[in-house]
Amino acid sequence: MNGVRRFFNQATSLPPTPEPLILPPPGPSWPPGEEVSEPPLPAPPLVRETPIQPTEHPKTHTPTSSRDLSTNTSSLSSIPTTSAQLPVNGSVSDGRNAFVHSPEPWQSDSDSVRPHFAPPDPVFGKDDLLLSLLASEAIVDSRDCEVLGTDDLDALKAEQQTLLSRLQAISKKLALETKMREATLSLGRLKSPRGTASKLSPEQVASADLKLTVTQREYWRVSARANEVQKTILGHRTAVLSNFLRRMESKHGSSPGRESDDLSTASSATSLSSAKRRFEGAHLYAGHEDAFVPLGPESTAKKLKSLTQSLQAEKKVQADLSRELAHMRLENSQLETTMTMDLQSAEEKIGALEAQVERLVDLERQIESLQKEKEAMHLAHKETQREAEASRRHISELEQNLGDLRSKENISPAFQLEKEIWLREREVMTAELARLGESSSIQLTALQKNYEETSRQKSDEISKLQLELEMVKVEIENAKNTLWDVFRTHKVELISPQLTLQNLADSLTAHMAMMDKEVEDLRVAKNRLEMESRSSWEARDKLFQELEDSRIQRERTQSDLRQLEDKLKAQSDLILELSTPPTSKNSIVSLADPQDHSQVMASLRSLWMVLPSPESRALKLNARSPTKSKSNHFHSPSSSVAAISISDLDVRSLKSLYDPRSATSRSQTLDEFSLETFVSRVQALIADDRALIERLIRFAQSHELLKTNAERAQKLAQDSSAALETYQKQVKTLQERNTTNDLRAQEIQNLQEALEEAREGRRELEMRAADQAAQIGHLQEANNALSAQALKLAAEPEAVRVRMEAQIAELRKSLKEADDERERMINSEQIQRVTLLDELNLAQTENAKLREQLRKR
Repeated sequence: MNGVRRFFNQATSLPPTPEPLILPPPGPSWPPGEEVSEPPLPAPPLVRETPIQPTEHPKTHTPTSSRDLSTNTSSLSSIPTTSAQLPVNGSVSDGRNAFVHSPEPWQSDSDSVRPHFAPPDPVFGKDDLLLSLLASEAIVDSRDCEVLGTDDLDALKAEQQTLLSRLQAISKKLALETKMREATLSLGRLKSPRGTASKLSPEQVASADLKLTVTQREYWRVSARANEVQKTILGHRTAVLSNFLRRMESKHGSSPGRESDDLSTASSATSLSSAKRRFEGAHLYAGHEDAFVPLGPESTAKKLKSLTQSLQAEKKVQADLSRELAHMRLENSQLETTMTMDLQSAEEKIGALEAQVERLVDLERQIESLQKEKEAMHLAHKETQREAEASRRHISELEQNLGDLRSKENISPAFQLEKEIWLREREVMTAELARLGESSSIQLTALQKNYEETSRQKSDEISKLQLELEMVKVEIENAKNTLWDVFRTHKVELISPQLTLQNLADSLTAHMAMMDKEVEDLRVAKNRLEMESRSSWEARDKLFQELEDSRIQRERTQSDLRQLEDKLKAQSDLILELSTPPTSKNSIVSLADPQDHSQVMASLRSLWMVLPSPESRALKLNARSPTKSKSNHFHSPSSSVAAISISDLDVRSLKSLYDPRSATSRSQTLDEFSLETFVSRVQALIADDRALIERLIRFAQSHELLKTNAERAQKLAQDSSAALETYQKQVKTLQERNTTNDLRAQEIQNLQEALEEAREGRRELEMRAADQAAQIGHLQEANNALSAQALKLAAEPEAVRVRMEAQIAELRKSLKEADDERERMINSEQIQRVTLLDELNLAQTENAKLREQLRKR
């Protein structure tokens, strides 16, 4: 709780309140045939429409209730049920109140009225207790909320945008259906001039009610889903804020102990001499103003700064890539939908064109059979003409013989008898020829009618084919318009202003090439980011190696420092025992006894032999580090040689200097023993101890600073590894999306090839139809010529009719054979149609299976 209070004391304003959900009031619904009644009461507001204002008090300023802040979140769960209880059948209200356009629940911040907190004034900001209680209650209430991943959150936001557009469109449709329903009922209540009610079919009212009901249910369903998505997003935000507050509280709660830990090493380093009067000073306290605080390594700070900047740049690039990925997903979904529709329409057109091709093949076969019949009839006509010429010659010969007989009529009675016999035979032959001419004319008329009926059927079929070709042209034009709408929707630039299929296909190819280029740019950016991430990983590994080396060096330093502390402790105890000042002059006088004086001097001389002289130590230090500069920490009273400060030496030099096994430390000095030299050596040792203690304090502080930097570097490395994993996931998603785009591009190319094939098929059909029309015209001309020749043959002499009968018999036989051939062709055509339909069904089944496989992929 204290951490929460400290957090709110530092805050300048309250956190932003999530956007509320405002549903429009329920639209009216009316039963048919009822009168106008009062409009329904508006639904209670789900959220507060005005900002929450605290109640005024002369001295304090507190809000009216602590539950007002959680009104928005508590009302979220009641939104679907409230929307589901909207009435379907109600009373008819005024047209102006039929559908009230309230702010949509998913509109932007500028379009919707949402509750917000007033800016905290100074009086309200001082009430930390109430804010702490509200924050604690919010944290407790958000325990069940779940923190979503980045992909899930992006998917929910994209779905929210889609639901927003759908909700707006459905609300407009609902308003339109409501007005249409009112107009229908108003027309039903109109009176005619004669006083009778106008006739309005119940089907119209029922259809209007059904449309309104379906629209209302769709609106409720979409709004309920939108509420669920918004509730999930708000739960995610609440969980993130609660986790942040908990971390801030734990951080502020553990800060005092952390501050006390910063001084633990320094206090432990000075604990040996804290109770001693001679070692008290400003340099022994880490918090003193004169204390020396070592700075961190500049190289590590620069590396951390560079890594932080690179991580921020990578985060920005990842955010840009995620936005581009969302846009590409939306565009790909739209392209997939349009391409699926175009594929279905193209398949339907291909099926229709295949059926037309089959019909044209059948017509070609029939036309070939008719041409064969025409050639046979032409040959028969030629034979008939030859027979007619022969009959004409025979008749002329008979007439000539008749004239000769008339000239010889009076020659003999036998010739007269022969003449009468011949005349009777001629009458019989004339009657028979007339009978045969009538039968042949009847047969020719029947043949002409059959031919006319066949030609009429062919012309009907040709007209049907022409109509189907017109329909195919219209469908192609519609497909062209649909492609143009797709181009305008996806902002595809046209190569040429003419809306032809070739130009559209070229424009689509150019757009796909541009998309491929963008994908290639994304791949290049991905490779660049991978290289940057690889370099960041290498830098992180290098930093870890440096941290590990510093840790090993720190451990070695700590072990050396512990050994030095033990040695210094032993020497300090010995020096303090020897350097205890006398309490009074009587103590000096008490040593006037020669025996006691000799004992003291002997003990001091033994200590004198152990203590190193400043001159020898200075010479030793100068011999070990001849390149270092001299320092003037202390001077020997008997020598002017300057000694290097002991705090400037490294740990190895200190260890060798104070090594008890060293022979130089135990060598006797050539100087004579005196009390002044003994005091000078003791003072030099005290100065060295003081410098060593200061160095120990600096080591402890630098150790703590290195430890803090190591923790920060470890946390930064963890964050960078998590960011890198997220980036790898996004790269994998982009690769999958690129593969999908390649497949779609291949499908579009296949569709273009199918469209080109359909164009070629249409051109061939048009050419065949033109050829068939020309052939039918020639057949009609031949039919007219045959009819004229048949009329001429009907007027020929009777002698020709016998031959005509034989020809007619042959024609009947050929016609019967042609009918049999036509029946066989019809049967074979039906069998071929059945076979083609079976093949078409198999192809459609395989196409459906392929589509399912593509969808599963």
